[in-house]
Amino acid sequence: MTVPVTGIAPESSSVSVQSIYNAAVHFCIANQFTDTLIEMCGKSKFLSLIYLLMLPQDELERFGLCDEDVFSIKVTDNWREFMKINFMFV
Repeated sequence: MTVPVTGIAPESSSVSVQSIYNAAVHFCIANQFTDTLIEMCGKSKFLSLIYLLMLPQDELERFGLCDEDVFSIKVTDNWREFMKINFMFV
């Protein structure tokens, strides 16, 4: 599926080929599931659902934010600080 296209990094010799293929299969299943959800509920509703499920609520609270702050698309000082911390891990 994806492994023949994307390949396997030479430095991944410590990881078994089977585990890499298993990860690729799970990735493809998740990708198909995501596509299906987008088709079923529309892109904007789907993205809203995903954002709500994935936002670290404890971190939002720590920075004085809530879901409504995120969806209002207003950039505040609290939002900037929240994003600085979260983009450090990307």
